[in-house]
Amino acid sequence: MLAHGAVVDDLISSPSVSSLKIPAELPSDHDVHHEIDLVPGSKYCVSRQWPLPRDQVKAIDDFFEGHRQASHVRESISPHSSPTFCVKKATGG
Repeated sequence: MLAHGAVVDDLISSPSVSSLKIPAELPSDHDVHHEIDLVPGSKYCVSRQWPLPRDQVKAIDDFFEGHRQASHVRESISPHSSPTFCVKKATGG
């Protein structure tokens, strides 16, 4: 098990980081927008999502749907994908 340092402990205890409540608005973006231009014709990696229990799929779907409705995220147009998985907290939350 990894030991927590002061920074990690502060992040975990910070309501703005650890809250499950969806904030009404996002922090300012400081006019920084990220985009990765790909070389035309280059190959990219596509990985498939491995099977998940229905409760985990629902938790992931609910999380992103809530943030989509709050305009915090949008559907990706990227051809890349990354598998998603849930890890239960040791405290049962």
